[in-house]
Amino acid sequence: HTHSASAQLSTTIYGMYRINKGKILAFRHVMTPSITAVYSPDYSSPIYGYYGSYVADAYGNVKKYAYYSDATSVIGSPGQGPQGSLQFNLQNNFELKVKAKAKKDTAVSTKKIKILDYLNFSSSYNFLLDSFKLAPISITTAATPIKNLNVQASAILDPYYYDKYGNEHKEFAIDENGKIGRITSASLSMGTSLNYAAQNTKNNPIQQVRNPFVSYNYPAPYASFDVPWDIHINYVANYNGLNRTLVGDQYYLSTQLSHNFTVSGDVTLTKNWKVTYQTGYDLTTQQPTVSQITVYRDLHCWAMSFQWIPFGTFRSYFFNIHIKASTLSDVKVDKRKQYYDF
Repeated sequence: HTHSASAQLSTTIYGMYRINKGKILAFRHVMTPSITAVYSPDYSSPIYGYYGSYVADAYGNVKKYAYYSDATSVIGSPGQGPQGSLQFNLQNNFELKVKAKAKKDTAVSTKKIKILDYLNFSSSYNFLLDSFKLAPISITTAATPIKNLNVQASAILDPYYYDKYGNEHKEFAIDENGKIGRITSASLSMGTSLNYAAQNTKNNPIQQVRNPFVSYNYPAPYASFDVPWDIHINYVANYNGLNRTLVGDQYYLSTQLSHNFTVSGDVTLTKNWKVTYQTGYDLTTQQPTVSQITVYRDLHCWAMSFQWIPFGTFRSYFFNIHIKASTLSDVKVDKRKQYYDF
């Protein structure tokens, strides 16, 4: 057994700044702050009997392990370390109110334009820890600057000081080097669909069976036979602020940037046949990413799929035929084969 307690306080603050210049009437900012107090004991303490320990190496370093740990469990294992923390979250929304001419007459109406869909900050402070009480600050944002172009970005800001070797210290960075912290990771993604009408179509869905040989971002888990075609184009960039570079016999802290370009989509051949695809190109390594072609066949009460990865490290095929009803999901036939190419 485990137990914990929490209490949350939140509110919403609306702000309006009137501009009245040209078509722009006003700027609106909505903030939703929340604070959550959380308490849970240290279940790695010997009094609970949930954890054991062992000597991990010749240097005498001791590691703890959970007696009830199970990698396949949804619940997981009891938590280590006491938690008596305050969790902070701040959600922001920014909009413009502009003039919009009515279509049927000359009357002037108004409409809202989102500047940012959201800009969120979150962190926590654990009062029961001996050091590193303030958790890294998570920053996420999203925007749709033009129709059918979605932009998302995120970053993790660690407020503690890192030396040139990549070691984290318990002192705050602002006290050591005058900086507010270090961006340990960040990502930027931009995506668009060449068939805008297909984005909100979810009729006649079919379930996608995943290839067990590979693990990466698959196309959407549902495809619609009502959509004749669709093409998604995405660009993703990832930043690693804790990369270590070996210089001589010593590792030094450095940064690393990787980015790739992917294309995915589907084509409906008939009312019962559909083909989906995904491919891409890694702009950092200048190598193609995992590419996959999937053929679907709707068999009324049954569904069939054939997935093929034609080239790369995880070349394989996976054939599946199964009953659509979730209660009979175990009634299926699989045929698979992988060709390793390292």
